[in-house]
Amino acid sequence: MKSLDSEIQKLALRHKAESESGNQTSFVASLNNEHLVVLCRSFSNQSVALKSLISRTLRGKRAIATRSSKSPRNDVRGPMAEKTLQTQTRLSYPRRQELLTAYAAGTPVRQIAREFGIHRNTVTTIVNSEGAPVRRPRISSEAKAQALPLYEGGMSLAEVAKELGISSAGARAIIRDAGGTMRPAGIVRHPQH
Repeated sequence: MKSLDSEIQKLALRHKAESESGNQTSFVASLNNEHLVVLCRSFSNQSVALKSLISRTLRGKRAIATRSSKSPRNDVRGPMAEKTLQTQTRLSYPRRQELLTAYAAGTPVRQIAREFGIHRNTVTTIVNSEGAPVRRPRISSEAKAQALPLYEGGMSLAEVAKELGISSAGARAIIRDAGGTMRPAGIVRHPQH
């Protein structure tokens, strides 16, 4: 910050004294622009945004920086992808209505997601936002009949779920509904021969 010379300091002190006495108008009128600018800088608290604007204006224009092209990154497996971009699919109102019609007709959520190019969670989000009743995943009666015997035969809950192509929570619900007793986690009972 520039140090103020003695004349400006005297003006500043006089300004302070006159402002305390209420005679500011005559003093401000007697200042020329240079002193006014210096006094404004000395006695004002500018916001950060204003200071930034002033400094950028005084500095002048700068050339827009261009991004440097990075060399491709490699590891032991070979070149690595820079960034995978995820596309955002926005469905128009008519397409949303088609989705809701397909959902109401009983089309599986995975199939709807594939047809519309969206994630399966987006399908249920759209259904929820429209106030339509949400279906729960259907588990075939065949899978329901197989779950308890597989579990009682010694398979773990995760193995039963994988075998039937359902979630562990779904397998647990089927086994409990069928009257099965859940084993403590981590204990696998091997069938006796």
